[in-house]
Amino acid sequence: MSEVLEVLISEWVKADGPTSSFMTNTLDEDRDDITHIKAYIPSSLKIQFKVLCAQREVMQRFILHNLIREWVETTHENERNLP
Repeated sequence: MSEVLEVLISEWVKADGPTSSFMTNTLDEDRDDITHIKAYIPSSLKIQFKVLCAQREVMQRFILHNLIREWVETTHENERNLP
């Protein structure tokens, strides 16, 4: 998962931290189905990620949740489209 997150965060940072596609979804931390995931990413990427989240005034976990959700949906859809 760390490698996947590194790629997802890197792409998000390179795109200058877009948040508009995420704003329609909310992250309710009190839900019972929330799971904590630990991942390792390079320090330089972590700093860029933290700065962009602060500039966009969004929580890091909110962006991570949505990046992972989009990745899962895209991966699942691509697998369904295979012959």
